[in-house]
Amino acid sequence: MKKGINFSNIELEFLSIFELTTSVKAKDCIIDDNFNRVIFLVEPKYVGLAIGKKGENIQLLKKIIKKDAEIIPYYEEPVELIKSCFSPFEIRDAKIITSPKGNKVALVYVDPEIKAKVIGYRGKNVVRARMVLNRYFDISNVIVV
Repeated sequence: MKKGINFSNIELEFLSIFELTTSVKAKDCIIDDNFNRVIFLVEPKYVGLAIGKKGENIQLLKKIIKKDAEIIPYYEEPVELIKSCFSPFEIRDAKIITSPKGNKVALVYVDPEIKAKVIGYRGKNVVRARMVLNRYFDISNVIVV
């Protein structure tokens, strides 16, 4: 796992707003301007609290930050984090391999019937997983198989 993640001023601001809005301390936030969203990583036991009753906390947060807000349970184990990046979809298996060029690649195995949903519109879910996994484990690519 990478050490010493530095936060930009805007990330610190989003983390503060998240905590004030949800009463939950986020471990990290990642800004994805391509999909106009902020991805928050939270301890798994606090995800429900962060979302709030009927999603009220997350809806308020979206209004305040004027971006989509996504919450991912954070796990220190890479395979568990891969699976949580694709929640609520069922992942049959996930592996991390090293490419011939030395890059780490995450392989995510799913049922063929749900592969398109797992990937997401315009690859949105894969992009989210790639951003999170690269930040913590130097995984440069995510492939859904």
